[in-house]
Amino acid sequence: MSDTSVNKFFGQIRGPFTKDQEIIELIRTVTNYRNLSYLKKVGIQTDVRNEIEINGHIFEIGKTGILESDYDNKITSLKFKQDVDEYTIVDFICNK
Repeated sequence: MSDTSVNKFFGQIRGPFTKDQEIIELIRTVTNYRNLSYLKKVGIQTDVRNEIEINGHIFEIGKTGILESDYDNKITSLKFKQDVDEYTIVDFICNK
């Protein structure tokens, strides 16, 4: 089971995550934020060359092992394109 911590509208969830698992739905479940419709910003730390799908667009994690989204995005879907381990971290800012 994934680890999570949330402070108001900021939070962090940790792997492991399975391929194509909807991370936003997981955040809704483990944080009890049933009204969560989107994330405003995410920061992802995972292995280099892992791929993540954000709103249907696939991104490859670069040599730093970190991917951050721009502010004011409406991230409605977030999935890893492979199984990832317990060292994978997703930081997020929720919609209000």
